[in-house]
Amino acid sequence: MKSVLTQKLVIMPRSRQLAAIMFTDIQGYTALMQQNEDSAIAIREKHRCIFNSTTEKHKGKILQYYGDGTLSIFDSAIDAVHCGIEMQLGFQQADLPVRIGIHTGDIIFSDEEIIGDGVNVASRIESLAMPGSVFVSDKVYDEIKNQESIETSLLQTFKLKNVEKPITVYAISNVGLIVPKRADIEGKTEKTGPSDQAEKSIAVLPFVNMSSDPEQEYFSDGITEEIINALCQIEGLKVTGRTSCFSFKGKDEKLSKIGKKLHVKTIMEGSVRKAGNRLRITIQLINVANEYHIWSETYDRELHDIFALQDEISTKVAERMKITLAGDQDAGLAQKPTTSLEAYEMLLKGRYFRQQGVEGFDKAKECFQKAIDLDRDYAQAYGELAILYSLLCIHKFIPTEQGFNQMVALSNEALSLDPSIPNSHIGLASYYFWYAWDWENALIEYEKELELGAPTTMFYPEYLAYLYGDFEKAITEAKSIVASDPLNINLLRPFAKICSLAQRQDDARTILHKILELNPQDSEAHRLQGESHLYDGNIKQSLIEFRKAEEISQGKGFALTDMIIALVLSGEKKEAERLFTDLRKRYDSNTAFAFEIGYIYHCFGENDKLFEWLERAYENQEFWLVSLKVDPAWDDVREDPRFQQLYNKMNFPK
Repeated sequence: MKSVLTQKLVIMPRSRQLAAIMFTDIQGYTALMQQNEDSAIAIREKHRCIFNSTTEKHKGKILQYYGDGTLSIFDSAIDAVHCGIEMQLGFQQADLPVRIGIHTGDIIFSDEEIIGDGVNVASRIESLAMPGSVFVSDKVYDEIKNQESIETSLLQTFKLKNVEKPITVYAISNVGLIVPKRADIEGKTEKTGPSDQAEKSIAVLPFVNMSSDPEQEYFSDGITEEIINALCQIEGLKVTGRTSCFSFKGKDEKLSKIGKKLHVKTIMEGSVRKAGNRLRITIQLINVANEYHIWSETYDRELHDIFALQDEISTKVAERMKITLAGDQDAGLAQKPTTSLEAYEMLLKGRYFRQQGVEGFDKAKECFQKAIDLDRDYAQAYGELAILYSLLCIHKFIPTEQGFNQMVALSNEALSLDPSIPNSHIGLASYYFWYAWDWENALIEYEKELELGAPTTMFYPEYLAYLYGDFEKAITEAKSIVASDPLNINLLRPFAKICSLAQRQDDARTILHKILELNPQDSEAHRLQGESHLYDGNIKQSLIEFRKAEEISQGKGFALTDMIIALVLSGEKKEAERLFTDLRKRYDSNTAFAFEIGYIYHCFGENDKLFEWLERAYENQEFWLVSLKVDPAWDDVREDPRFQQLYNKMNFPK
């Protein structure tokens, strides 16, 4: 009997078979062969050894080896995918950069070759994949979607080279596998040319309020945000996130510089004039490279036409940027979320006040509630109020349990009225992750958000980092999310924290430096700078940053806790004890967490009190307990049975 290592081809002359077809390929093998032939051959043999044993285990049949790649088939798509998962994990452990693609289709065997459309499609899908990933076609997805042991992530629909119809491709997203973003995928797709691709990116700058009443600012800001949301629905158009766009509000900066900072080739500017029920909206679409106007238009409308107008503007942008709308987008990009214009204006006002930070929270809450009172079926209003309640919890304006219970109730109400509200899904995902510690439902809600559009928060990178310690994958995901909204401080902060936990302090400080360039008074960025210096043992510099953070935040946030830790480590115990008394007072007034108190006792070496307060933090369901698994601060007590008991109660994934 032939050895599997020497087997080259299984010939079944002139026969046809329906099968799950798998291609694998070692990235960079050709270049390596040119540099060091012996090393390349050793890598290939290691690849084949893992490939052969895994294929046999999952009832596959090896059809062909070709240099750095393989072709195999399986009777079952489920077996093929399970094989791909195990195989890829083995390749990663052996440090082999391998791509895997799987498709279900016809395969034809002749005397001299193996051919068929299914073979071509599987090959093209494999070429799209990245090292560490397993990509499958929509046909494979249909056969595996109900398998609890297989997790998937929708990528997009591709026009593959020499394949007649577009193919929807999914990445297998089981723990340990790479799930790249669309922008990172390179393969044998038919492209429209680099210039066409580059033009299909846009940033919408805040529309100027031309109304005589400056208090109409909320309306011009709101219309800008609504048009950004509508443009995000256009497949093939990269749209910069709201926060980055609004960072240029009121600034006189050249469009070429803005385009460079936001990595876009097209910018939309506009103005809004509102007088009673009459609107005038002026739009300009500008090529960043030469600042020439691609298109401009002035719209005079009644207020009740506002939803149709948003749709008209978005559709016109797609036309001018030569983007063909998908069939389901022809019906409209902008929704008509309410029949009450007054409720709609209240929603825009609420968003406007919420963006002002803690000072605007009370007014925002009032506006969102009024919008709901005016239209009890206004799903977006429930969703926006839910987001506000989560912020009220984080900033300790209301008790955690009360706030999260309100947030969940409002999110569920929003989704019962309109299941297509992504913010409500991400709100629930955050609740399950940070508060309920229900890891499975957290991921389910996040995946529902993904089905409705691109991610807008750092939920998934944080999920990977805190639950699995998979920092490399978390950082890859974070980079992709930040690319769509590069000046969004709310994305940059958690990105920096992940880098810091990964012991990549230089990367963390580079990100934090960028935040402080955007806002030198960002207290949390100063605090995280201090934390990064503390990880590196630079206590003196960490204290400087913690003091800045405490001064700016005026006692809100975690800067005082970190300052006490740094003082203890620097030997300044008296000042540390004095400040610890202040922190205890904050806890008594519900403006600090039990987790913080326990952390300080840990630094004082009083571990009995540490665990007493950590138990209290567990009873209070304090969100930072999520960090227990990966934060190096706990390394010296991990073997303590009390830590193990608490850790087990958190039910972290294995």
